[in-house]
Amino acid sequence: MMITIPYTIPTIMVISNLVGVAVGRYALGRSDLTQLIASMCFGHIIGVGIVLGLSNMGVI
Repeated sequence: MMITIPYTIPTIMVISNLVGVAVGRYALGRSDLTQLIASMCFGHIIGVGIVLGLSNMGVI
């Protein structure tokens, strides 16, 4: 059984991760692996919040 995911969800996640990396780079001020991992985690948290919010509102 295949589950279909609309193309908007991965797009939202990619944009959220890019925003998370940009915010993390600005806030932490260093470029190493721990900064990248923390920024990607932050981006995923932002993305999941946006996806859940939009799906509960019926937009997605």
